[in-house]
Amino acid sequence: MKIKVIVNPLAGRKTVQPELEKIIGHLLIEGTASEISVLRSIVHSETRSEARTLKPNEYDLVIACGGDGTINAVVNGLVESGCNIPLAILPAGTANDFAYSLKLPTEMEKFCAMVEQFNTSYIDLGQANGNYFVNVAAFGLFTSVAYNTPSDEKNSLGKLAYFFQGIRELPNQLLNSIPTEIDSKEKHLKGPVTICIVANTASVGGMRNLMPKAKSNDGLLDVLVARIPDINTAVMFFNTIFNNEGEKLDLRKNRLLTYFQTKHLCCTTTADKPIELDLDGEYFGDLPVEIGVRESAIQLLVPEE
Repeated sequence: MKIKVIVNPLAGRKTVQPELEKIIGHLLIEGTASEISVLRSIVHSETRSEARTLKPNEYDLVIACGGDGTINAVVNGLVESGCNIPLAILPAGTANDFAYSLKLPTEMEKFCAMVEQFNTSYIDLGQANGNYFVNVAAFGLFTSVAYNTPSDEKNSLGKLAYFFQGIRELPNQLLNSIPTEIDSKEKHLKGPVTICIVANTASVGGMRNLMPKAKSNDGLLDVLVARIPDINTAVMFFNTIFNNEGEKLDLRKNRLLTYFQTKHLCCTTTADKPIELDLDGEYFGDLPVEIGVRESAIQLLVPEE
């Protein structure tokens, strides 16, 4: 088996990097892999470009090791290449929402077993204005936290770094409701929006069951639209996300929140300033945005159980 490894050496707290070296050694020693080529890059555009150059049958497997931004770059490149090479994800970021939802392993033994078993499943991707996202597209309150948080804080503090960055941004964001129109076959919403989240899995922002119906292979995207009118509601919402206590607050029964599933939606705004769009924790332009689902877009290695 020929394997291409694409890794962000600075991802997360660097705790997974030693595991990656063990994984490479194990796969070679055990004869699972005959050749392993490694690209180390902290630049997402370079990562995406590298994946885009891959050709059908050039490799039997691509292993992506990094956070959500690295995984996003690899996935975009793979889809753009049309190579249809299966992907294995070794999560090494701060939240790792997508990997958590699919129960992807990080330990050397379990990861190598997954590669050896080579059990693949086709998964859906979201698409927003020409770019794919693996797990989430969002705009509004706190959606800039992930890419505004300094890397050194992520590495040293983990998810706590997002909490501190969110606190720093809260005063400027809370009272800035976004005049928004959201149109889909299932729902038409118009009015002030504090945050809009479109997700491919249940886990978003470290909140492990925010989208309870979401599945990565159901051909649907899950949408949560929130209007947060005051500081108390914002603190409750914020605390829930960053402390994994979603089960204590049923957001879908709250009259200030709307939750639905769809294949396609359009989001526009009449705001007098740019409204940033976040895809998998990275900035990808501003509203307006057209979001859809690309079904069975990529082959992913998953544990047999």
